[in-house]
Amino acid sequence: MLIINKEKIKISLFDTLQFVVSIFLILGINFWFHACGMKADGTYMNCHEAEMIIKVISYIIIGLVVIKALIRNSIFKAGISVGILSISLLMILIPKVLVSLCMYDSMACNKYMRPYTLMFGIIFMVISCVEIVLTYLKTRKAN
Repeated sequence: MLIINKEKIKISLFDTLQFVVSIFLILGINFWFHACGMKADGTYMNCHEAEMIIKVISYIIIGLVVIKALIRNSIFKAGISVGILSISLLMILIPKVLVSLCMYDSMACNKYMRPYTLMFGIIFMVISCVEIVLTYLKTRKAN
């Protein structure tokens, strides 16, 4: 059973940074940097599937960040950071590599969604890598 002591919760800089970045990712992919719209016949292109997958990944990341903020053990936090690192690598690979996007570079999915996803995937990877390395150095120094 998880007991949360409100007096002992210390939210780290990495947790706050990842939370803010994930909020910007969710807002951006939902409102400004989305994939192409519906075709004239009422169907969607492949890039719409990529957008939906990225939305799900962004919600998973924010859930992991919230869970990580509530945990006090630094080793568990580093483990969740490894998970965020791997999920952000997946987020980078989804548009154009795992899910094909539109053919033309002028389409919204290639022009807006793909660079936005790439940028936020790299930001999450950098934050997670720095946190993992600092946790490793801190635990190595303690031993």
